[in-house]
Amino acid sequence: MRSKMRILSVLAISLLTTVVAFAQESTFNDYYGLWQDNASWSDGSQSPITNVGSAGQNITINGYITLGNSSNPTATDLVFQNNHPTLSITISDTLVVFGDMTFGTDAMELRVPAGGLLIVFGNLSINNKTDISSAGNIIVMGQLSKSGSQGSITGSGNFYATSYNGGANGAGDAIPDTQEFDSGPDLQAALPGVFNFVNNPSTVSLPVELTSFTSNVLDDQIILSWSTASQLNFSHFEVEHSVNAMDWTMLTSIEGEGTTNELMEYSYTHNLPHNGKNYYRLRMVDLDETFEYSEIVTANANANNAVVLSPNPTKGGNVRYEMNFTPEAGDYLMVYDLVGGLVAAQSVVSFTGELVLPSSLTRGTYLVRYKGQAVNQVLRLVVE
Repeated sequence: MRSKMRILSVLAISLLTTVVAFAQESTFNDYYGLWQDNASWSDGSQSPITNVGSAGQNITINGYITLGNSSNPTATDLVFQNNHPTLSITISDTLVVFGDMTFGTDAMELRVPAGGLLIVFGNLSINNKTDISSAGNIIVMGQLSKSGSQGSITGSGNFYATSYNGGANGAGDAIPDTQEFDSGPDLQAALPGVFNFVNNPSTVSLPVELTSFTSNVLDDQIILSWSTASQLNFSHFEVEHSVNAMDWTMLTSIEGEGTTNELMEYSYTHNLPHNGKNYYRLRMVDLDETFEYSEIVTANANANNAVVLSPNPTKGGNVRYEMNFTPEAGDYLMVYDLVGGLVAAQSVVSFTGELVLPSSLTRGTYLVRYKGQAVNQVLRLVVE
Protein backbone atom coordinates (compact mmCIF):
# COMPACT_ATOMS: atom_id res chain seq x y z
CA MET A 1 0.00 0.00 0.00
CA ARG A 2 2.79 2.39 0.90
CA SER A 3 4.61 1.55 -2.37
CA LYS A 4 1.44 2.27 -4.35
CA MET A 5 0.96 5.62 -2.58
CA ARG A 6 4.59 6.50 -3.24
CA ILE A 7 4.14 5.72 -6.96
CA LEU A 8 0.96 7.82 -7.08
CA SER A 9 2.80 10.70 -5.41
CA VAL A 10 5.61 10.53 -7.96
CA LEU A 11 3.06 10.50 -10.81
CA ALA A 12 1.27 13.50 -9.32
CA ILE A 13 4.53 15.46 -9.05
CA SER A 14 5.42 14.52 -12.64
CA LEU A 15 2.02 15.68 -13.91
CA LEU A 16 2.33 18.94 -11.97
CA THR A 17 5.79 19.54 -13.40
CA THR A 18 4.42 18.97 -16.91
CA VAL A 19 1.60 21.46 -16.34
CA VAL A 20 4.02 24.09 -15.02
CA ALA A 21 6.35 23.55 -17.97
CA PHE A 22 3.52 24.22 -20.45
CA ALA A 23 2.25 27.27 -18.51
CA GLN A 24 5.06 29.45 -19.83
CA GLU A 25 5.55 30.84 -23.35
CA SER A 26 8.70 32.86 -23.97
CA THR A 27 10.83 34.26 -26.76
CA PHE A 28 14.52 33.41 -26.98
CA ASN A 29 17.10 35.41 -25.07
CA ASP A 30 19.38 37.77 -27.03
CA TYR A 31 17.12 37.34 -30.08
CA TYR A 32 15.85 39.69 -32.78
CA GLY A 33 12.67 38.57 -34.56
CA LEU A 34 8.94 38.74 -35.20
CA TRP A 35 6.07 37.80 -32.85
CA GLN A 36 4.40 35.95 -35.77
CA ASP A 37 7.51 33.86 -36.49
CA ASN A 38 7.53 30.41 -34.86
CA ALA A 39 11.34 30.63 -34.66
CA SER A 40 11.07 33.50 -32.15
CA TRP A 41 9.46 31.29 -29.48
CA SER A 42 11.18 28.74 -27.30
CA ASP A 43 8.56 26.05 -27.92
CA GLY A 44 8.68 26.58 -31.71
CA SER A 45 5.12 27.90 -31.95
CA GLN A 46 4.07 31.55 -31.99
CA SER A 47 1.77 32.95 -29.34
CA PRO A 48 -1.61 34.16 -30.70
CA ILE A 49 -2.23 37.87 -31.30
CA THR A 50 -5.99 37.76 -30.56
CA ASN A 51 -7.62 36.32 -27.44
CA VAL A 52 -4.17 36.32 -25.84
CA GLY A 53 -4.43 34.45 -22.55
CA SER A 54 -6.89 31.84 -23.74
CA ALA A 55 -4.12 29.24 -23.88
CA GLY A 56 -3.55 29.66 -20.13
CA GLN A 57 0.13 30.57 -20.50
CA ASN A 58 2.27 33.32 -19.06
CA ILE A 59 4.26 35.14 -21.75
CA THR A 60 7.79 36.54 -21.40
CA ILE A 61 9.51 38.70 -24.01
CA ASN A 62 13.24 38.08 -23.61
CA GLY A 63 14.52 39.38 -26.96
CA TYR A 64 13.80 42.25 -29.36
CA ILE A 65 10.40 41.31 -30.77
CA THR A 66 8.21 43.22 -33.23
CA LEU A 67 4.55 42.71 -34.15
CA GLY A 68 3.58 44.11 -37.56
CA ASN A 69 5.84 46.43 -39.53
CA SER A 70 6.74 50.09 -39.87
CA SER A 71 5.33 50.42 -43.40
CA ASN A 72 1.79 50.14 -42.01
CA PRO A 73 2.18 51.00 -38.32
CA THR A 74 -1.46 50.63 -37.22
CA ALA A 75 -2.48 47.49 -39.11
CA THR A 76 -1.66 44.69 -36.64
CA ASP A 77 -3.37 44.64 -33.23
CA LEU A 78 -2.57 42.65 -30.08
CA VAL A 79 -5.73 41.82 -28.09
CA PHE A 80 -5.78 40.21 -24.63
CA GLN A 81 -8.82 38.20 -23.56
CA ASN A 82 -10.96 39.08 -20.53
CA ASN A 83 -10.78 37.32 -17.17
CA HIS A 84 -7.21 36.00 -16.95
CA PRO A 85 -5.95 37.89 -13.87
CA THR A 86 -3.63 35.10 -12.73
CA LEU A 87 -1.61 35.24 -15.97
CA SER A 88 0.95 37.84 -17.01
CA ILE A 89 2.91 39.13 -19.98
CA THR A 90 6.36 40.34 -18.94
CA ILE A 91 8.42 42.59 -21.24
CA SER A 92 11.92 41.82 -19.95
CA ASP A 93 13.58 43.13 -23.11
CA THR A 94 11.82 44.94 -26.01
CA LEU A 95 8.40 44.58 -27.65
CA VAL A 96 7.40 46.87 -30.55
CA VAL A 97 3.72 46.71 -31.59
CA PHE A 98 2.88 48.36 -34.94
CA GLY A 99 -0.82 48.61 -34.11
CA ASP A 100 -3.16 48.81 -31.11
CA MET A 101 -2.64 46.87 -27.89
CA THR A 102 -5.83 46.17 -25.93
CA PHE A 103 -6.26 44.51 -22.54
CA GLY A 104 -9.82 43.39 -21.79
CA THR A 105 -11.50 43.48 -18.38
CA ASP A 106 -9.31 41.71 -15.82
CA ALA A 107 -7.04 40.44 -18.62
CA MET A 108 -3.56 39.08 -17.94
CA GLU A 109 -1.28 41.48 -16.08
CA LEU A 110 1.18 43.63 -18.05
CA ARG A 111 4.61 43.78 -16.39
CA VAL A 112 7.55 45.92 -17.56
CA PRO A 113 10.52 45.33 -15.19
CA ALA A 114 13.70 47.40 -15.05
CA GLY A 115 15.31 47.51 -18.48
CA GLY A 116 12.08 46.49 -20.23
CA LEU A 117 10.73 48.57 -23.14
CA LEU A 118 7.25 48.44 -24.70
CA ILE A 119 6.53 50.61 -27.76
CA VAL A 120 2.96 50.79 -29.14
CA PHE A 121 2.53 52.74 -32.38
CA GLY A 122 -1.26 52.65 -32.10
CA ASN A 123 -3.39 52.99 -28.96
CA LEU A 124 -2.88 51.20 -25.65
CA SER A 125 -6.09 50.40 -23.75
CA ILE A 126 -5.86 48.80 -20.32
CA ASN A 127 -8.58 47.41 -18.09
CA ASN A 128 -6.22 45.18 -16.18
CA LYS A 129 -3.32 45.35 -13.73
CA THR A 130 -0.21 47.04 -15.13
CA ASP A 131 3.09 47.27 -13.28
CA ILE A 132 6.05 49.23 -14.64
CA SER A 133 9.17 49.10 -12.50
CA SER A 134 11.76 51.83 -12.10
CA ALA A 135 13.92 51.98 -15.26
CA GLY A 136 11.08 50.35 -17.25
CA ASN A 137 9.43 52.34 -20.06
CA ILE A 138 6.17 52.22 -22.05
CA ILE A 139 5.87 54.49 -25.11
CA VAL A 140 2.47 54.96 -26.77
CA MET A 141 2.34 56.93 -30.02
CA GLY A 142 -1.48 56.94 -30.00
CA GLN A 143 -3.73 57.31 -26.96
CA LEU A 144 -3.20 55.68 -23.60
CA SER A 145 -6.57 54.76 -22.08
CA LYS A 146 -7.17 53.42 -18.58
CA SER A 147 -10.73 52.35 -17.90
CA GLY A 148 -12.88 50.07 -15.75
CA SER A 149 -12.52 48.95 -12.17
CA GLN A 150 -9.68 46.55 -13.08
CA GLY A 151 -7.54 49.19 -14.79
CA SER A 152 -4.74 49.91 -12.32
CA ILE A 153 -1.15 51.09 -12.76
CA THR A 154 1.58 50.47 -10.18
CA GLY A 155 5.34 50.98 -10.09
CA SER A 156 7.65 53.95 -10.53
CA GLY A 157 8.57 53.54 -14.21
CA ASN A 158 7.46 55.93 -16.96
CA PHE A 159 4.66 56.07 -19.50
CA TYR A 160 5.16 58.32 -22.51
CA ALA A 161 2.08 58.92 -24.69
CA THR A 162 0.77 61.39 -27.23
CA SER A 163 -2.59 61.68 -25.42
CA TYR A 164 -4.37 60.24 -22.38
CA ASN A 165 -7.83 59.13 -21.39
CA GLY A 166 -8.53 58.15 -17.81
CA GLY A 167 -5.15 59.28 -16.50
CA ALA A 168 -1.91 57.43 -15.90
CA ASN A 169 0.47 57.95 -13.03
CA GLY A 170 4.02 58.74 -14.05
CA ALA A 171 2.90 59.74 -17.55
CA GLY A 172 5.01 61.91 -19.84
CA ASP A 173 4.93 63.00 -23.47
CA ALA A 174 6.04 61.13 -26.58
CA ILE A 175 6.03 64.44 -28.48
CA PRO A 176 8.68 67.20 -28.69
CA ASP A 177 9.20 69.79 -25.96
CA THR A 178 7.51 72.55 -27.96
CA GLN A 179 4.22 70.62 -28.07
CA GLU A 180 4.09 69.50 -24.44
CA PHE A 181 0.87 69.95 -22.54
CA ASP A 182 1.72 68.55 -19.11
CA SER A 183 4.57 68.54 -16.63
CA GLY A 184 5.55 64.89 -17.03
CA PRO A 185 8.96 63.66 -18.22
CA ASP A 186 9.88 64.21 -21.86
CA LEU A 187 10.84 61.28 -24.08
CA GLN A 188 13.16 63.33 -26.28
CA ALA A 189 15.22 64.40 -23.28
CA ALA A 190 15.12 61.10 -21.38
CA LEU A 191 15.56 58.57 -24.23
CA PRO A 192 16.78 60.38 -27.36
CA GLY A 193 17.55 57.19 -29.28
CA VAL A 194 14.07 55.80 -28.66
CA PHE A 195 12.54 59.19 -29.53
CA ASN A 196 14.29 59.15 -32.91
CA PHE A 197 13.08 55.60 -33.53
CA VAL A 198 9.41 56.18 -32.74
CA ASN A 199 9.31 59.29 -34.91
CA ASN A 200 11.16 57.62 -37.83
CA PRO A 201 10.53 53.87 -37.45
CA SER A 202 11.26 53.01 -41.09
CA THR A 203 14.69 54.70 -41.20
CA VAL A 204 15.99 54.70 -37.61
CA SER A 205 16.76 51.60 -35.55
CA LEU A 206 16.53 51.31 -31.82
CA PRO A 207 19.88 51.80 -30.07
CA VAL A 208 22.09 48.91 -29.13
CA GLU A 209 20.64 46.73 -26.36
CA LEU A 210 23.05 47.11 -23.44
CA THR A 211 22.61 44.28 -20.95
CA SER A 212 25.30 45.21 -18.40
CA PHE A 213 27.85 47.93 -17.59
CA THR A 214 30.13 47.55 -14.55
CA SER A 215 33.35 48.95 -13.07
CA ASN A 216 35.93 47.17 -10.92
CA VAL A 217 39.11 48.41 -9.24
CA LEU A 218 42.25 46.31 -9.77
CA ASP A 219 45.38 47.68 -8.09
CA ASP A 220 45.73 51.24 -9.45
CA GLN A 221 43.50 50.63 -12.47
CA ILE A 222 39.75 50.63 -13.11
CA ILE A 223 38.37 47.98 -15.45
CA LEU A 224 35.11 48.72 -17.26
CA SER A 225 33.10 45.81 -18.65
CA TRP A 226 29.87 45.78 -20.64
CA SER A 227 27.84 43.50 -22.87
CA THR A 228 25.09 43.79 -25.49
CA ALA A 229 22.25 41.41 -26.29
CA SER A 230 21.99 42.61 -29.90
CA GLN A 231 23.19 45.35 -32.23
CA LEU A 232 21.36 46.71 -35.27
CA ASN A 233 23.17 49.09 -37.65
CA PHE A 234 25.46 49.97 -34.75
CA SER A 235 28.72 51.89 -35.18
CA HIS A 236 30.79 52.26 -32.00
CA PHE A 237 31.08 52.94 -28.28
CA GLU A 238 32.77 56.02 -26.86
CA VAL A 239 34.00 55.54 -23.28
CA GLU A 240 33.65 58.79 -21.35
CA HIS A 241 35.16 59.75 -17.97
CA SER A 242 34.39 62.47 -15.45
CA VAL A 243 35.48 63.47 -11.97
CA ASN A 244 32.30 65.43 -11.20
CA ALA A 245 29.56 63.76 -13.33
CA MET A 246 29.18 67.04 -15.27
CA ASP A 247 32.31 67.53 -17.39
CA TRP A 248 33.14 64.53 -19.57
CA THR A 249 36.25 63.46 -21.50
CA MET A 250 36.35 60.67 -24.09
CA LEU A 251 38.94 58.05 -23.16
CA THR A 252 38.65 55.79 -26.19
CA SER A 253 36.42 54.64 -29.04
CA ILE A 254 35.61 50.95 -29.51
CA GLU A 255 34.12 49.64 -32.74
CA GLY A 256 30.76 47.83 -32.67
CA GLU A 257 29.62 44.80 -34.64
CA GLY A 258 27.19 46.49 -37.06
CA THR A 259 24.26 44.07 -36.81
CA THR A 260 24.28 40.94 -34.65
CA ASN A 261 21.93 38.95 -32.43
CA GLU A 262 24.79 37.38 -30.49
CA LEU A 263 25.84 38.30 -26.96
CA MET A 264 28.91 40.54 -27.28
CA GLU A 265 31.25 41.45 -24.42
CA TYR A 266 33.63 44.41 -24.17
CA SER A 267 36.13 45.84 -21.70
CA TYR A 268 38.40 48.84 -21.26
CA THR A 269 41.10 49.46 -18.65
CA HIS A 270 41.58 53.01 -17.37
CA ASN A 271 45.25 52.99 -16.44
CA LEU A 272 45.31 56.37 -14.72
CA PRO A 273 42.00 56.95 -12.92
CA HIS A 274 41.52 60.01 -10.75
CA ASN A 275 42.44 59.65 -7.09
CA GLY A 276 39.02 59.42 -5.46
CA LYS A 277 35.66 58.96 -7.18
CA ASN A 278 35.52 58.35 -10.94
CA TYR A 279 32.41 58.46 -13.15
CA TYR A 280 32.06 56.56 -16.43
CA ARG A 281 29.40 56.33 -19.15
CA LEU A 282 29.13 54.94 -22.68
CA ARG A 283 28.07 57.02 -25.65
CA MET A 284 26.55 54.45 -28.02
CA VAL A 285 26.51 55.63 -31.63
CA ASP A 286 24.53 54.11 -34.52
CA LEU A 287 25.66 54.18 -38.17
CA ASP A 288 23.27 57.09 -38.83
CA GLU A 289 25.06 58.99 -36.02
CA THR A 290 22.09 58.89 -33.64
CA PHE A 291 23.30 58.05 -30.15
CA GLU A 292 22.23 57.25 -26.63
CA TYR A 293 24.07 57.36 -23.29
CA SER A 294 24.31 54.44 -20.91
CA GLU A 295 23.73 54.74 -17.21
CA ILE A 296 26.64 56.14 -15.19
CA VAL A 297 28.85 53.77 -13.17
CA THR A 298 31.36 54.85 -10.52
CA ALA A 299 34.57 53.53 -8.97
CA ASN A 300 36.90 54.82 -6.24
CA ALA A 301 40.65 54.73 -6.86
CA ASN A 302 43.39 55.15 -4.28
CA ALA A 303 46.83 55.46 -5.88
CA ASN A 304 49.99 57.54 -5.67
CA ASN A 305 49.82 60.89 -7.46
CA ALA A 306 51.12 60.50 -10.99
CA VAL A 307 51.49 62.37 -14.30
CA VAL A 308 51.78 60.68 -17.71
CA LEU A 309 52.63 62.03 -21.16
CA SER A 310 51.48 60.55 -24.48
CA PRO A 311 52.64 59.82 -27.03
CA ASN A 312 56.11 59.29 -25.67
CA PRO A 313 58.27 59.15 -27.77
CA THR A 314 56.70 61.95 -29.80
CA LYS A 315 57.47 63.43 -33.20
CA GLY A 316 56.99 66.95 -31.86
CA GLY A 317 54.04 69.25 -31.77
CA ASN A 318 51.66 68.82 -28.83
CA VAL A 319 51.88 66.10 -26.20
CA ARG A 320 48.87 65.07 -24.13
CA TYR A 321 49.28 65.11 -20.36
CA GLU A 322 47.05 63.39 -17.84
CA MET A 323 47.17 63.17 -14.06
CA ASN A 324 45.19 61.32 -11.42
CA PHE A 325 44.76 64.32 -9.15
CA THR A 326 43.25 67.79 -9.42
CA PRO A 327 45.82 70.55 -10.03
CA GLU A 328 45.94 73.61 -7.81
CA ALA A 329 46.32 77.26 -8.77
CA GLY A 330 49.95 77.96 -9.62
CA ASP A 331 50.80 74.44 -10.86
CA TYR A 332 53.06 74.36 -13.95
CA LEU A 333 54.52 71.96 -16.51
CA MET A 334 58.09 72.94 -17.43
CA VAL A 335 60.25 71.41 -20.19
CA TYR A 336 64.08 71.44 -19.90
CA ASP A 337 66.85 70.18 -22.12
CA LEU A 338 69.53 67.92 -20.60
CA VAL A 339 71.82 70.83 -19.73
CA GLY A 340 69.10 72.54 -17.70
CA GLY A 341 67.86 75.10 -20.24
CA LEU A 342 64.15 75.92 -20.02
CA VAL A 343 62.51 75.39 -23.44
CA ALA A 344 58.78 75.57 -22.58
CA ALA A 345 56.45 76.23 -19.66
CA GLN A 346 52.70 76.46 -19.19
CA SER A 347 50.21 76.58 -16.36
CA VAL A 348 48.00 73.56 -15.60
CA VAL A 349 44.30 74.13 -14.97
CA SER A 350 42.84 70.68 -15.65
CA PHE A 351 43.82 67.09 -14.90
CA THR A 352 44.14 66.50 -18.66
CA GLY A 353 45.19 68.67 -21.57
CA GLU A 354 47.86 69.44 -24.19
CA LEU A 355 51.46 70.37 -23.49
CA VAL A 356 52.54 72.69 -26.31
CA LEU A 357 56.10 72.08 -27.51
CA PRO A 358 58.04 74.67 -29.55
CA SER A 359 58.11 73.94 -33.28
CA SER A 360 61.89 74.50 -33.20
CA LEU A 361 62.45 71.66 -30.74
CA THR A 362 65.14 69.30 -32.06
CA ARG A 363 65.36 65.55 -31.66
CA GLY A 364 66.58 64.32 -28.32
CA THR A 365 65.63 63.65 -24.71
CA TYR A 366 64.03 66.30 -22.52
CA LEU A 367 62.96 66.50 -18.89
CA VAL A 368 59.37 67.52 -18.14
CA ARG A 369 58.84 68.72 -14.58
CA TYR A 370 55.44 68.98 -12.97
CA LYS A 371 55.89 71.81 -10.46
CA GLY A 372 52.87 71.89 -8.17
CA GLN A 373 51.76 73.11 -4.79
CA ALA A 374 51.48 69.52 -3.52
CA VAL A 375 53.07 67.41 -6.28
CA ASN A 376 56.51 67.55 -7.88
CA GLN A 377 57.45 64.98 -10.50
CA VAL A 378 60.04 64.74 -13.30
CA LEU A 379 59.45 62.69 -16.44
CA ARG A 380 61.58 61.94 -19.51
CA LEU A 381 60.19 62.91 -22.92
CA VAL A 382 61.81 61.66 -26.13
CA VAL A 383 61.38 63.72 -29.32
CA GLU A 384 62.09 61.73 -32.48
